[in-house]
Amino acid sequence: MANTMFATLNYSLTVSGPGFTPLASPNNISDFNCSCGDEIVSSPINIGFTFMFDGVAYTQFEVSDNGQLFLGAPAYSCSSNCGPSCNFSEIEPANLSAGTDRNVICPLWDDLGFNNCSASVNYLMSGTTGNRIMTIEWLLVDWKSNNSGNPHGSISFQVILYEAVAGQIDFIYRQDAQPLGVGNQAPHARIGLMGAAGDYYSTDETGSNLSKTTEYTVTAKPATGVQFRWTDLSSTSAIKNIVANDDINIYPNPVTDYILIDGKNKEIKSIEVYNEIGDKVYANEGMNKRLSQKIDTRTLPAGIYFIKINTDVAPIRKRVIKS
Repeated sequence: MANTMFATLNYSLTVSGPGFTPLASPNNISDFNCSCGDEIVSSPINIGFTFMFDGVAYTQFEVSDNGQLFLGAPAYSCSSNCGPSCNFSEIEPANLSAGTDRNVICPLWDDLGFNNCSASVNYLMSGTTGNRIMTIEWLLVDWKSNNSGNPHGSISFQVILYEAVAGQIDFIYRQDAQPLGVGNQAPHARIGLMGAAGDYYSTDETGSNLSKTTEYTVTAKPATGVQFRWTDLSSTSAIKNIVANDDINIYPNPVTDYILIDGKNKEIKSIEVYNEIGDKVYANEGMNKRLSQKIDTRTLPAGIYFIKINTDVAPIRKRVIKS
């Protein structure tokens, strides 16, 4: 994805305690089961709406048994015990700061395991168009995979992705009965967000510390019912810019051939167009401060596209449909 528009991660973190509620009648990810046990990455799963992260629009995710949510391509579907084998040296760097080939959400990144048949990974989309949320749930997992303590199930946790508030992510936790191990079974986790170019956010089990330069090692369970809410300040600012400065017109929408962009009183410095998976499909940077522009979309396949208009005031983002 060499042409993907990755931005610098710009998130705030707030902590609250709404409680943990297991999903009711969710979709089960069958890749995760007690017979496969450990080192598993799911097949790609549709989010059900367009989710923005790090300036990129995503429509799919994959789940790792090691407490990570991979966004977008490439697909790593694998299971070392059930085949094909996972090469975690390629998939997972040693630290958040090591960087990866795509953006990763890390609610509890460690060597987790599914050593009993009560453990599962599930997901469920709820809400109505424009206000949908996707919840992904790791339930009764063993932290770590080699923990032989009983009863099985050290911890459960959820990741919630939001449609209405661009880029908003929640982590919610529940302490389960299995005690944490010691020695080579002791936890050594990371909680945070990982950007594609080595930038990251790291926090501890309380959520009270947040850093882009220090990686916190999590060795204790987050409190039951605690919620870590990540707010994408870049997306929030972009939304405010659109609301406050929405005198740039883009039409027609949906479009079949040409998009017309009318900047009115704003000078347009450059335009970029991205598809749903974040690939740049159009760029015009030598515009000589025009107030209007026309984009030829005839060769683009039908789908949803995001237009970034760089003006003399602030970048403005628009969503268009190619029919």
